[in-house]
Amino acid sequence: MDVTPAPQQPVGDAATYPRFWEAVGLVLLAIVVQYFVGTNVDLIGRVVRVLRDDAPLNLAVTNALSLGLIIAWGHYKTGARFAEVFPLGPVPRRLWPGIALLLLGSATFGRALYALLNCISPEPEWLDDSLDMRLDPAGAYVLAVLVAPVTEELLFRGLILRGFVRNYGATVAIAASALMFALLHVSPWRLVSVAVDGAFMAWLVIRTRSLIPALLMHAVGNGLAVLLMLSASQPDAAWELSPDVQLLLLLAGVLLTLKAVGVLRDRLGKVGLPCPPKHGSGNMV
Repeated sequence: MDVTPAPQQPVGDAATYPRFWEAVGLVLLAIVVQYFVGTNVDLIGRVVRVLRDDAPLNLAVTNALSLGLIIAWGHYKTGARFAEVFPLGPVPRRLWPGIALLLLGSATFGRALYALLNCISPEPEWLDDSLDMRLDPAGAYVLAVLVAPVTEELLFRGLILRGFVRNYGATVAIAASALMFALLHVSPWRLVSVAVDGAFMAWLVIRTRSLIPALLMHAVGNGLAVLLMLSASQPDAAWELSPDVQLLLLLAGVLLTLKAVGVLRDRLGKVGLPCPPKHGSGNMV
């Protein structure tokens, strides 16, 4: 991927928030806050008899409240304007075919890898959320397509990525923010695919100076995954293809992703969007 690392902070300059350990603290705090908020949401749900324990709609409310608080606190700590931390500018139309191809490739790669890992060692039931999604389809879409993409992109590709690019350069920022994004999703079966998705979305945000491509990729990818699970005859039937077929899908996903990156690099140059500017320019990265 075509990125130009930003230089290290000059001696005596104030580092941009968050630095690495500050970001780690934010993610850990987000996990703690999610636990306490989720507990109260479950209690309220039982009292008013609207929300079922651990249902997707409960998780959507918990995610919106807890990560919303963390994002607001982090934004306050930056001392920057909202648009500087969370850029939502338009993306040239020439880039959308490449972005769509990247979404198709990364989604195919991720689903096939997840299925192959399940063939080797099945994911524990307590990590599998497909049954809850089948019991509450509307809540599943609210969580996966609306709430999770917005909160997670603002946190990881907005707040954290901006700080990492300014402090450590684009390459380190992409890798570190993607790893943190993957670890928040808990499951080792999804670690690699989520990290890869996070890396490509971070690259797109840096090169387009906008969160819009990452938001749409995240929402559409999640929506397709939920649709696949809900349309299956059994909770895990969506993944029940032979290992040989899954391996072919994995290779196809890799090839599609590489092709998409090539298309995007070519078109990014033609629309005049350069690599990130140097530290101190006042832009997002």
